[in-house]
Amino acid sequence: DELKAKQYLGDAMELCQTDEERVEIDEAYASTLFDIRDFEGSAQYYYSASKRWKSLGNMDEAVNALHMSALNYIVSSKYDIAEDRAREAMEASEAQSTEKQKKLYLLCVASLGDALFCQQKYEEALAIYTVELEGYASWQPNSEKHADALEDLGKVEVRMKRFDAAKQHLQQAVDIYKTLGKDDKYSNTYSELLVCLRKAGDNDAADAMEQEAD
Repeated sequence: DELKAKQYLGDAMELCQTDEERVEIDEAYASTLFDIRDFEGSAQYYYSASKRWKSLGNMDEAVNALHMSALNYIVSSKYDIAEDRAREAMEASEAQSTEKQKKLYLLCVASLGDALFCQQKYEEALAIYTVELEGYASWQPNSEKHADALEDLGKVEVRMKRFDAAKQHLQQAVDIYKTLGKDDKYSNTYSELLVCLRKAGDNDAADAMEQEAD
């Protein structure tokens, strides 16, 4: 009962007397809005929560809420605002001293790359995705996130017609996904690589991939 849930959360907001109480309700409301596909509303409440976490001195939670705000703005196609939120989150989390902080930082990096990519700011996206790739290559080599970063880099290189680099990165991502048994990501990136080969005029390799896919 989504309407009743929103009503009760609204009532809870009226009862809040401290930032500690309000930030908890902001995040619950943001999560509820996400569940009912009000992504822009969810992004706004996550941003509100991030400012409250910052005022409370909890930067890890502030960055996490900023990241969630950026993701929701991307889903709602507000790419310019998503870029601002993701950049703010990335800058706030740049000094990492724990594994959790490093993980969050690289998630913020990927979100910024996505926001730039969706605005066709390919040169900027390439630079950010390179940071993502270098981070995972050194921290979690041959992991799913490492493959995700390779795929991110490959997809923007295809748009920039840098086909040799794109083929290399997409093939590496395909190989990792296959090894890890990530079938959906394997098949999607396989298709991206096939398109890349066609655009590069490497039809023999593309034909061989299509035959293998069949």
